[in-house]
Amino acid sequence: MNTTKSKNEQVQGDQEADAALIGSVMQAQLQNILVLALQKPVRIRTEAVTCISTLLTQGLVSPVHCIPNLVALETDQVVSIRDLAHSQLVALHEKFPMLLNTPSIQGIFLSHSFQLNAFGTSSVYTKDKYKHDYCLFGRLYSNCIRTAKAQRNMFLKALVNQFSDSGSMLGNKNAKPSSLVPMGSTLQYLCYLAQLISALPYDLEDEPLYIIYLINRVVTLKLGPTLDNIKELFAHAGAPSDIMEDEDTDFSDVDIADYIPTMQPTKDDARRLQTVCCAAFAVSLLIRVKFHLKNMYQLENEKCMTYQPGNSSKATEQPTMQSGRTSKLKVPSLPEAEDPIEWSWHVFVHAWEAARDDQHRMDFEAQEDVAMMNSSGKTRRRKGSRRRKLMQPKHVESTDDDDVEFVEGFAE
Repeated sequence: MNTTKSKNEQVQGDQEADAALIGSVMQAQLQNILVLALQKPVRIRTEAVTCISTLLTQGLVSPVHCIPNLVALETDQVVSIRDLAHSQLVALHEKFPMLLNTPSIQGIFLSHSFQLNAFGTSSVYTKDKYKHDYCLFGRLYSNCIRTAKAQRNMFLKALVNQFSDSGSMLGNKNAKPSSLVPMGSTLQYLCYLAQLISALPYDLEDEPLYIIYLINRVVTLKLGPTLDNIKELFAHAGAPSDIMEDEDTDFSDVDIADYIPTMQPTKDDARRLQTVCCAAFAVSLLIRVKFHLKNMYQLENEKCMTYQPGNSSKATEQPTMQSGRTSKLKVPSLPEAEDPIEWSWHVFVHAWEAARDDQHRMDFEAQEDVAMMNSSGKTRRRKGSRRRKLMQPKHVESTDDDDVEFVEGFAE
């Protein structure tokens, strides 16, 4: 009896030793496993995500290292991989409710490059069994992000901040002053991110209203000075000063190719133009997101203008109302010009057109509001004018909301 017990204990000890050895090996190879989880072959991704799931379930690795890759796998075209990754994220959220925010932003960035590598294209959408489009990150947002308002707002703010030159790939401080930075991939990612923000399933009006509030602050602070800077840079590079300085110029009618032969920009001029034009383009994408959300959720002008995130009310906590079938955000096609000056010009024109449309929309809304007030016989004072000068925005005092959340891993 004692001999049998001794043999059983020995076998159990050997099994525990083997399990510990295997666990140690898997821990040591975690980074390689995470890389394999985003590779093109389906079988490799399947085995890798299974290993990650096992390590997390047994508590052998820190979840912080795994979350970005699991979030990226939310966009896998293989449903079984997508579901396994999501189940692990839900389990982690239940254990650590505040853990997912920053790693999720990093995971969204990874998802873009993962899809391009594995499938040749990237999208935030897929189709359900009824062939209707839905957001691939929708259930992550609904099940893990939206559950607490503070966490939700932190996540949404971090998304919007990725369009800032201080908080995203646009803030690459390592680029050499004399080098031309290829920015096409950066703009592709920002278009992807803009579509994501517009596609998330918002249940309460407070969610799109908060995004619009953040966007309005970015537009007011960044767009006018950035466009002015671009005009000065083009003039310095040799573009006609009378065209660049005339506030009535319709830049969409200007063919910069006519002036390129006489322009002699330095490499530093060309690089700065690319960088600043990309920053303006990023803000213009936010303007498109704002228009899309206002139309999609039928948000009134007055409600958007007077919304303050610290003043929650029953009006902003009511369910959203969608205007019919879900529509996708339309993003502009990116320029294919090889000449850096011509490429920068096309990017600048996209941003300038968005700024013009935003100003026209605000002017129209102001006239519409006045007409409604006159027709109703009301003479109440408005809290502020809807008219703002595009090129000379009023100074906005810095508050905690102005702090840009920098997410590591976004600089190339």
